[in-house]
Amino acid sequence: MNHGSILISITRSGERFRTAVVNGRMPGVLDALSRRSDVDLRRMTALLYSLCPASHLVTLDAARRAAAGMSEDERRAADGGFAERALMLEALLENIRVLTMDAGHFMKAAVRTETLRQLGRLRRNAMLVIRTLLAFDAVGGVCVQAEIEKASGIIRDTAEACSPLLYDSVFEMTPDAFLDDLTTPGDLDAWANAATQQPAGYLMSRTLAEPDGFGLVDCGLLPQIEGEAGMKFADEILHRISYEPGFDMAPVWQNEPKLTGAVVRQRRHPLIRAMAARSGVNSALLLAARLLDTASLCCLLTGRASKHAVAPAPVFSFQAGSRGGAVAMAQTARGLLIHAVGLRQGAQGTEPFHGVISPTEWQFAPEGPAARALISALRTLAKTDRRFSDGELADQVRLALFPFDACVPLDVQVRTGSVESED
Repeated sequence: MNHGSILISITRSGERFRTAVVNGRMPGVLDALSRRSDVDLRRMTALLYSLCPASHLVTLDAARRAAAGMSEDERRAADGGFAERALMLEALLENIRVLTMDAGHFMKAAVRTETLRQLGRLRRNAMLVIRTLLAFDAVGGVCVQAEIEKASGIIRDTAEACSPLLYDSVFEMTPDAFLDDLTTPGDLDAWANAATQQPAGYLMSRTLAEPDGFGLVDCGLLPQIEGEAGMKFADEILHRISYEPGFDMAPVWQNEPKLTGAVVRQRRHPLIRAMAARSGVNSALLLAARLLDTASLCCLLTGRASKHAVAPAPVFSFQAGSRGGAVAMAQTARGLLIHAVGLRQGAQGTEPFHGVISPTEWQFAPEGPAARALISALRTLAKTDRRFSDGELADQVRLALFPFDACVPLDVQVRTGSVESED
């Protein structure tokens, strides 16, 4: 959903900065639509969230199934894990878009016309997957097995076509080679410095050139959502999104903002472990994790052998039992997505609600990962002898925040004024 933007406000005075990160995205859209009898909420969801319709549709359906007493294991028995494969393909295609089109735009590097054409064709092919998800209704007993088999073939074919596209336009090597051969910071440096024409390589090289503290994030990762730990997490999130106004736009876990995204899935990759040990979780590490995750998704969907490929956790759902309500969670290209359904007390008495917490809300929460990366980036730059115009400073801020991939515009505003030290 592209409503709104993220405002990054910076007031500078000499080497001091005051910052603010304001999430201007529109809250409660599905909550309002869920109470309208004239709206097909599932189809409207696919339209509203046009960058990641499969993610929202799968998670919405899982929450509704859980509320009806149906587990995701039962759904997987019906669709053979089709929903998870659909999520992986969508994440793969979205990652490729970000690492070619968005990276090219930011780095002012030309993206091949054929790359854009190929990506457009692959994304159009994937729309049949969305239509199949819309037709599937496990609770109502509508399985559309023939359509699932056809769409599964499209997923396989599309993923296969992504492999040469990744070779030509992102990695300049096969996805499995990138995933398995780049295991140290030196390997990553060599790859980025050898990039001849790909925006992702240029972007990685520029990010690595910044000091280690650039974009440092000093908050913990969201947990993997599975098993008993997943149930505990889901129970608290459901309770808080149901009863705490504004929690959907400022989510926390264990009363602290948390980092989500590819780094959660790739945190055990030797490259990520080595980068974290050397410099902590910073912008360069987060971008490297996104690259590794892209290679991993391609290997998993195409069946390429890779010792470091890691599948996203399966779709997870939880029903609150006597308290009522249900919540579902899925790992997407940008991180953890949550849909919650149930009843709560409103102005007109008890009414249904539909809550959504997207990865953007986790990343851009107040005092959350993006805000901390922004502050650390500015403090790091202030300690150097480099001097930046307002436009150049805004560009550095966008570099630090690129790995957070807000999916809406970043409105970076820089002005001069009186600033008290934030130390």
